[in-house]
Amino acid sequence: MIRKRYTLSNLSASNNVCTWGISYYKFRIKFNFLFLKKILALKKIKTPRLNIRSLSSIDNRFIFELLNSEDFIKNIGNRYIKTADEAKSYINKILKNKYIEYNVIEKIDTSTPIGILSYVKRDYLEIHDFGFALLPEYYGNGYALEASNAYLENLFVKKDILKVAAISKNDNKPSLKLLEKLGFEFSREIKYEKELIQVFILSQNKFLANLNWTLLF
Repeated sequence: MIRKRYTLSNLSASNNVCTWGISYYKFRIKFNFLFLKKILALKKIKTPRLNIRSLSSIDNRFIFELLNSEDFIKNIGNRYIKTADEAKSYINKILKNKYIEYNVIEKIDTSTPIGILSYVKRDYLEIHDFGFALLPEYYGNGYALEASNAYLENLFVKKDILKVAAISKNDNKPSLKLLEKLGFEFSREIKYEKELIQVFILSQNKFLANLNWTLLF
């Protein structure tokens, strides 16, 4: 029986191989995690009638139309976007801002963009703000509720977000009604840019409890 003698050089070489092996597998794990995270981020959220996907620069004509709709200007604000090219620049600024996430709601049957869902970290709120807006011709079909429920489920279940805020003007009745249906609860009233705004909060626990209750029927 031949016994291998271990010298300092042998041990050093062995340790180097071991260290290299550990580093390699750490790299593989990290790479696979980042790859998986990227794939999940790009994956569409689907409902029976809708796709929810990330905003891109090719949505500039749709964004131009949405931002200049009467209700958007009245309830959310005037973005002063006068052309489709300006809308593309507006989109690019959003895409470069890590505190803003915009998603497009589109109809599955036609791939037509009909609205947006937003997830934004605002300076005057402690947690991210959830928002929604539709083109006027798609009001009254339950699209906003369907898309919002799916998007919030993604936030609370897959991303494990604990709380989400939402804001609305006092006279924006459709928005207030939708927030109530989604389970948001009134938190406080604040003054922002000379206007009174209501702040609502939705917790992960409440949303999941409502979701589980709905699934029973």
